[in-house]
Amino acid sequence: MIIYGARIVQAGPLVEDGLAYKMLITFDANGPADCLDYALALRPEVMHPTLPILPDGQLQMAGKEYRITAVGHEARHNLFELAHLTLIFDANLHARHAGCLHLSGTCPSLADLEGNLVISEAIS
Repeated sequence: MIIYGARIVQAGPLVEDGLAYKMLITFDANGPADCLDYALALRPEVMHPTLPILPDGQLQMAGKEYRITAVGHEARHNLFELAHLTLIFDANLHARHAGCLHLSGTCPSLADLEGNLVISEAIS
Protein backbone atom coordinates (compact mmCIF):
# COMPACT_ATOMS: atom_id res chain seq x y z
CA MET A 1 0.00 0.00 0.00
CA ILE A 2 1.19 3.53 -0.74
CA ILE A 3 2.08 5.49 2.39
CA TYR A 4 3.05 8.74 0.66
CA GLY A 5 3.09 9.97 -2.91
CA ALA A 6 4.14 13.32 -4.34
CA ARG A 7 4.82 14.95 -7.68
CA ILE A 8 8.38 16.22 -8.07
CA VAL A 9 8.03 19.90 -9.00
CA GLN A 10 11.68 20.90 -9.38
CA ALA A 11 15.17 20.53 -7.99
CA GLY A 12 16.66 23.59 -6.30
CA PRO A 13 19.87 25.09 -7.69
CA LEU A 14 22.01 23.57 -4.91
CA VAL A 15 20.56 20.02 -4.92
CA GLU A 16 23.49 18.70 -6.90
CA ASP A 17 25.83 19.63 -4.01
CA GLY A 18 23.96 17.19 -1.75
CA LEU A 19 23.92 14.47 -4.39
CA ALA A 20 27.73 14.57 -4.39
CA TYR A 21 27.49 13.35 -0.75
CA LYS A 22 24.78 10.76 -1.60
CA MET A 23 22.10 12.90 0.05
CA LEU A 24 18.87 14.42 -1.21
CA ILE A 25 16.66 16.76 0.79
CA THR A 26 12.95 17.11 0.03
CA PHE A 27 10.59 19.92 0.98
CA ASP A 28 7.07 21.06 0.15
CA ALA A 29 7.01 23.19 -3.02
CA ASN A 30 5.30 25.96 -1.01
CA GLY A 31 8.16 26.08 1.51
CA PRO A 32 10.55 28.98 2.12
CA ALA A 33 12.75 29.86 -0.87
CA ASP A 34 15.99 29.47 1.11
CA CYS A 35 15.00 25.86 1.98
CA LEU A 36 13.98 25.10 -1.60
CA ASP A 37 17.40 26.12 -2.93
CA TYR A 38 18.80 22.93 -1.34
CA ALA A 39 15.77 20.71 -1.84
CA LEU A 40 13.74 18.67 -4.25
CA ALA A 41 10.40 20.50 -4.23
CA LEU A 42 7.42 18.17 -3.82
CA ARG A 43 3.67 18.58 -4.24
CA PRO A 44 2.06 15.90 -2.02
CA GLU A 45 -0.78 13.94 -3.64
CA VAL A 46 -1.32 10.81 -1.48
CA MET A 47 -0.86 10.60 2.27
CA HIS A 48 -1.78 7.80 4.67
CA PRO A 49 -0.46 9.21 7.96
CA THR A 50 -1.60 6.21 10.01
CA LEU A 51 0.74 3.86 8.13
CA PRO A 52 4.29 3.69 9.48
CA ILE A 53 7.40 4.04 7.33
CA LEU A 54 9.57 1.04 8.19
CA PRO A 55 12.81 -0.58 7.08
CA ASP A 56 12.25 -2.86 4.08
CA GLY A 57 9.62 -0.48 2.72
CA GLN A 58 10.14 0.90 -0.78
CA LEU A 59 10.83 4.37 -2.13
CA GLN A 60 10.30 4.87 -5.85
CA MET A 61 11.82 7.90 -7.55
CA ALA A 62 13.54 8.81 -10.80
CA GLY A 63 12.46 5.54 -12.40
CA LYS A 64 14.18 3.46 -9.71
CA GLU A 65 13.13 1.49 -6.63
CA TYR A 66 15.07 1.83 -3.41
CA ARG A 67 14.76 -0.34 -0.30
CA ILE A 68 14.46 1.63 2.94
CA THR A 69 17.15 0.40 5.33
CA ALA A 70 16.70 2.79 8.29
CA VAL A 71 14.14 5.40 9.38
CA GLY A 72 14.76 8.36 11.69
CA HIS A 73 12.21 8.71 14.50
CA GLU A 74 10.88 12.05 13.14
CA ALA A 75 10.96 11.18 9.42
CA ARG A 76 7.27 10.30 9.11
CA HIS A 77 6.14 13.40 11.01
CA ASN A 78 8.39 15.72 8.97
CA LEU A 79 7.26 14.13 5.72
CA PHE A 80 3.54 14.54 6.41
CA GLU A 81 3.84 18.05 7.87
CA LEU A 82 6.43 19.63 5.55
CA ALA A 83 7.18 17.07 2.80
CA HIS A 84 10.64 17.23 4.37
CA LEU A 85 13.07 14.31 4.43
CA THR A 86 16.75 13.75 4.09
CA LEU A 87 17.32 10.76 1.84
CA ILE A 88 20.73 9.15 2.31
CA PHE A 89 21.84 6.59 -0.27
CA ASP A 90 24.22 4.51 1.87
CA ALA A 91 22.15 1.46 2.96
CA ASN A 92 22.99 2.21 6.61
CA LEU A 93 20.96 0.16 9.09
CA HIS A 94 20.91 2.93 11.73
CA ALA A 95 19.44 6.38 11.08
CA ARG A 96 22.03 9.15 11.13
CA HIS A 97 19.52 11.71 12.41
CA ALA A 98 15.84 12.05 13.29
CA GLY A 99 14.49 13.17 9.91
CA CYS A 100 16.23 10.83 7.51
CA LEU A 101 15.60 7.72 5.49
CA HIS A 102 18.56 5.55 4.53
CA LEU A 103 18.18 3.78 1.19
CA SER A 104 19.95 1.00 -0.66
CA GLY A 105 20.84 1.66 -4.27
CA THR A 106 22.70 4.22 -6.31
CA CYS A 107 22.08 7.90 -5.71
CA PRO A 108 20.08 9.38 -8.64
CA SER A 109 21.55 12.01 -10.91
CA LEU A 110 20.14 15.52 -11.03
CA ALA A 111 18.80 14.92 -14.55
CA ASP A 112 16.75 11.93 -13.31
CA LEU A 113 14.86 13.85 -10.62
CA GLU A 114 11.45 14.13 -12.26
CA GLY A 115 8.08 12.41 -12.08
CA ASN A 116 6.88 11.08 -8.73
CA LEU A 117 8.28 10.13 -5.36
CA VAL A 118 6.35 7.25 -3.77
CA ILE A 119 6.89 5.50 -0.44
CA SER A 120 5.12 2.19 0.06
CA GLU A 121 4.94 -0.62 2.59
CA ALA A 122 7.22 -3.61 2.35
CA ILE A 123 5.96 -6.32 0.07
CA SER A 124 5.62 -9.58 2.00
